[in-house]
Amino acid sequence: MKVFQIATLVLALALVPACGGGTEKAAEDLREAKKEVADKREDVQEAARDLKEEAAELRDAQNKEADKRVELTEELKKDTMVKRP
Repeated sequence: MKVFQIATLVLALALVPACGGGTEKAAEDLREAKKEVADKREDVQEAARDLKEEAAELRDAQNKEADKRVELTEELKKDTMVKRP
């Protein structure tokens, strides 16, 4: 019976490092995956900032065009009123 217990213990001791290696590999894979997710999240946040800046620029351009239309409309009204007696 003792021989069986010793053999089991030796076998278990031989398998533990092998299992640990798999665990270490899994942990490394997990760290790598987390890093990739963090990198992608950073890329998405950067893209979102870029889109916000672009949207602000487009709003500014639209506002300038709207102001220009109002100004031209007022000039047209003045010109029309001046021509009528």
